[in-house]
Parts: sequence; C-alpha cells; structure tokens
Amino acid sequence: MSVAGALLVFTASIMLASGLQLMISRVLDLRSTFIIGLGLLVPLTRMVSPEFFAHLPSWVRIFADSDLAVSLIVAIGLLLIFRIASHKTEIILWKQSDEALGSLRTSLQKNAKEWHLNTATIDRVVANVEQAILLLKEGRLIKQPLTIQATAGQDSLDISLRYTGLPLFINDINTPLSEANEESPAAMGMQHMSMGVFPDRSSTTARGSESIVRLGFDIA
Repeated sequence: MSVAGALLVFTASIMLASGLQLMISRVLDLRSTFIIGLGLLVPLTRMVSPEFFAHLPSWVRIFADSDLAVSLIVAIGLLLIFRIASHKTEIILWKQSDEALGSLRTSLQKNAKEWHLNTATIDRVVANVEQAILLLKEGRLIKQPLTIQATAGQDSLDISLRYTGLPLFINDINTPLSEANEESPAAMGMQHMSMGVFPDRSSTTARGSESIVRLGFDIA
C-alpha cells in the first residue's frame, strides 16, 4: 500500500505540473482567469456547504458528488460560453487592393490589444493577404468587388476572401508542394501558383460563381 500511495502522489504531481504548465503557456486574459479560477474554486464549495449539494436532485448528484466532475463541468461550460462570445469580426469591402490592405492593417492595429496581435503577426497577415489578392488579379480569377473578413478567436485570426470568380487553392505552411492533391489538374496548377502565401491553415470553397479563400493564422 505504501508503494501504491507513493506512485499515486508521484503521478498526481506530474499531472498537476503538466496542467499548470499548459495553462500558463499563454498569457492569461480575463476569460482564462475566470475559467481556471472558478474551475478550481467551485469544487471547494462542496466542503464549505455540503448541505447544499446534499439537497440537489438525484440526477444532479451523479455529477456533483465528484470534485473532478464539478470542476470539469464548470471549466468546459465557461470555455464554451467565452469562445462563443470571444469571436470578433471586421468586414472590409475591396475596390482597389492598396486601399483594402491599408484598411485591413488599420483595422488589425485598432483591435491589436483586444485581439492580442503583435506587430509581427499583423505584418505577416497583411503580406499573405496582399500576395493572395495579387495572385487572384494576375490569374484573372476575380471580379470586383472582393470582401475581406477578419475574425479573431482566442488564439487564432482567420481571414476570409469572398469574391465572384474562380477558386484559388493555397497550401498552408505545413503542406509540402510535392504532396498529392485530389483536386482537378487546373486546381492543382492554381494551388502551385500560390507560392508566397503561407498561412498556418487554409481552405477554399466554391458555391456557384462565389468563391471563399480562408487563411488562418496562429496568434503567438
């Protein structure tokens, strides 16, 4: 039993240290502070007020009788609520590429603090969008106007280019150019033409004459 107890303490210590390291690997904003704090504090109320939990309906006590279950329910619930509420969107209508890129940079700089964007991230996003628009124009794939939509999540920034024209397929930073592609030969040609655009994630969809190119960037 003494050996089992020592192994339990050792394993619990590793799990606790790994969890704390994961939580503090990014800068904690107000939402993250609430999630971590309430996730740790709410289970402690079982010791402070056991009578409250004893009078809960039987189907609720199935979950409330475990500190771990209570902590997980609180943390996951708050995470889902805050993720839904944390997405912010800016939409820019393109007439000339220079104007659109200037508006995009201004918009990102305006929201830099709230969206946790640094200068390097903004420069990378604008450079990738500029190159994507250039490829659309050079390939004669686009008809005006083009809409640039920027959506910020908790740890990512997604840029959507919506336009009327042919789809442009873009490799993300983790996809080698030599990797086989299931698209048509024409799509493959346009994909390899997208050299110089390196987002962390990318996808292209086409519905009729409307195409959407999505570029995803991790926020450091």
